[in-house]
Amino acid sequence: MKKDNHYKNAPISEVIFGVTFSRGILGIDNLIFDLISDFKDHYPIVYAQNPLFDEELQDFRLLTNLNLHQTGQAVYRLQNESEKRLLQIQHNKFFFNWVRRDHQSVGEYPGFTKLYNLFSSGYENIVKKFAKLLPDMEVDKYVKYYELHYQDRLNWQNYISDLSEIDKILKIQIPVMPNLNGGVYAPNNIFSKFTVPMPDQDGFSVITINTASSEQGEQLLVVECSVKGKAENMSRKEWFLKARDMQLQLFDQLFQNQILDSWT
Repeated sequence: MKKDNHYKNAPISEVIFGVTFSRGILGIDNLIFDLISDFKDHYPIVYAQNPLFDEELQDFRLLTNLNLHQTGQAVYRLQNESEKRLLQIQHNKFFFNWVRRDHQSVGEYPGFTKLYNLFSSGYENIVKKFAKLLPDMEVDKYVKYYELHYQDRLNWQNYISDLSEIDKILKIQIPVMPNLNGGVYAPNNIFSKFTVPMPDQDGFSVITINTASSEQGEQLLVVECSVKGKAENMSRKEWFLKARDMQLQLFDQLFQNQILDSWT
């Protein structure tokens, strides 16, 4: 297995570590506001947005659920001054995001280990709060699922002339429309989404391959994978390491070798 910084020039744009609880435990005794106060020194930019929903894969359907009794009325987003690190906190969720904007250069990804430690430090702060306020309440027992999310964004026009040649970047082919002159009309957008059950991890993954435009007007290929689950025989760290390894294997099998070689 390759190290998490093997592709040091890969266009990673976002990594998210998260935990979703089965109850809105961070709303107990207004604990959420104590947490915001604790984190504010390092994450001084604070604002609220509509709460995040839960996702579940039931048979062949990806279901979303928003129960305000569990989520609370808002998710509080806390950013550091560089806006590269973000905490998202609501009554039933705690997330840590690392973000690279489209105008920022690649190669600054700090690596899985450093980011996991930052997430874990925040999570342990929650555990300590409960140990003091509610010593009989074990936070880990209320974990519904963990989540590890990677997003890569690259300017596809640096590699190919149009999206009919996407197989030069990814090991996939997409439909093209034949024209009357014997050629083809190439798509100018891609929107695809795949759900993958993972019964061994009591969870699932969602893989999306889309196109988008950057703020600078560049045409981007956006590849995302989110792994969600919770295996009873794994610790929190073991689960995230396993999810990271699965993501790396997906990365290896999805991109063409010459593209991967250019990112080492």
